[in-house]
Amino acid sequence: MLRHAHADCPCCHRRGTVTRPSRAWKAALVGAYGIFVVMIFGAGLLGPTIMAVLPLLAAYGLGVLPWVHERASAPAQCRSCGKIVPASAMAPVRVRPLVSAPARAA
Repeated sequence: MLRHAHADCPCCHRRGTVTRPSRAWKAALVGAYGIFVVMIFGAGLLGPTIMAVLPLLAAYGLGVLPWVHERASAPAQCRSCGKIVPASAMAPVRVRPLVSAPARAA
C-alpha cells in the first residue's frame, strides 16, 4: 500500500486528517503518456491496418490519460470534514529574520 502525507486540517482542526495524493500517481502519469507515445508511434508503422487500432488509441487517450491526470493532480482534502485544503495552509511559512545594519559611531 502506498503511503500518504498527512497534515492537520485548518478548518476542523483535527490532527492528521488531510491527505494528499501519493507521488506514485505522478510516476503513473509519466508512464501513461510514455505508453501513449509508443502506441502512436507503433500505429504509424501499421499502414492501412491502422483503422483497426484507432479505436484502441482513442479509448486510451480519452479514457485512461484523463483519469490518471485527475488522480495525479488532485488537491489535498480533509477526510473528516471533506473540505479541500490549499497547499499554502498546509506548509508552514518560514520567514528569514531581518538583519539590521550595525549603527555607525558618531
